[in-house]
Amino acid sequence: MKNILLLVLLTTTAWAQPKTLKDFYDRATEAYKKGNYPQYYEMITGANKIHPYHQGILYEVARAAALVNKPDEAMKFLNKAIHIDADFDMANPDFKNLVNRDDFKALLKAQKDLKIPVIQSDTAFVVHDRQLHVETLAPGE
Repeated sequence: MKNILLLVLLTTTAWAQPKTLKDFYDRATEAYKKGNYPQYYEMITGANKIHPYHQGILYEVARAAALVNKPDEAMKFLNKAIHIDADFDMANPDFKNLVNRDDFKALLKAQKDLKIPVIQSDTAFVVHDRQLHVETLAPGE
């Protein structure tokens, strides 16, 4: 009977391990909601290993690292996330232990600068015929 119970426990434990990005992300979200920040960190870093360039996951890893007192790691991931998408919330209270750091202040400035639109367009040509109804233009026509 003990062997069967042990087998069931081992099988259940192996089956319950997260395997996909969704598994890791869902468990990370659940752990965050419960305030279990070490598990949040573990699960979201697992998601990051599967999809290392996803800006949302990079931001979540930064939050998790900040919450488990890994400020250098938090800054590394936050920097990556902000340089992919400058709209992430840097005022999130989860980053409260980072706000006095010089690199965090520099990242806030970089975020502000990244949000400035860069417009370098110029007029290619002017069509003077006001009666012309152009659907498309193709080179060489």
